[in-house]
Amino acid sequence: MKALIIADSDTLIDLCCDTLKNAGYELIIYHWLLKALDNIEEIAPDIIIIDASSYPRHWKTLVQYTRAISEDKIDFFLFTLSPLSEDEKAKATSLKIKKVFQLNNTDSFVQYFLPKRPKEASREPILSQSNKVDIECLFELEQQGIITGKVSSFDGKTIVFVPDSNIENIDTLSEKKIDNVVIKELADDNIYSTTANILSSDSTSLTMEIAI
Repeated sequence: MKALIIADSDTLIDLCCDTLKNAGYELIIYHWLLKALDNIEEIAPDIIIIDASSYPRHWKTLVQYTRAISEDKIDFFLFTLSPLSEDEKAKATSLKIKKVFQLNNTDSFVQYFLPKRPKEASREPILSQSNKVDIECLFELEQQGIITGKVSSFDGKTIVFVPDSNIENIDTLSEKKIDNVVIKELADDNIYSTTANILSSDSTSLTMEIAI
């Protein structure tokens, strides 16, 4: 994803950069709105952040032009010094501005673009023998990264985990403790986070005792 930031304030630019980098955006920065306007097609951003207080007249021109060439595929966000007047609100609405932020409340911008957290992991058991075919599991192994796979059986305490791809030296993992195992029940999109001890391992699976 690509974000175009158009602002005259280095402080605002720094805030936007820090926040949007954490949200996974590639950043392009312009201090001059008209220069950005000349390069919109080449930049092809997914979102555009404009400090409307620095460009009180030209921001509307940029939005109108970009809307015309992008088939409304770009989301626009504004920063303003004070709340928009009713007339300006109407213009922002007609131009499909996604959200307006106040320069004196930048926390709202940070909160808006924070990476969305997954559904809070339940501390209640979600597994049962009846739904075992609908359970996925993931965890991280040192030097091997994230491991994903399915649970082939569960007896209330012990699961047999079958990885999606080969795990290096899987036969040597017995008695290893895993601090964060995420188990997902597909049918209801429930998530259960726990710890586990690997009881045994063979060439294709791990048998793990989970903490309930």
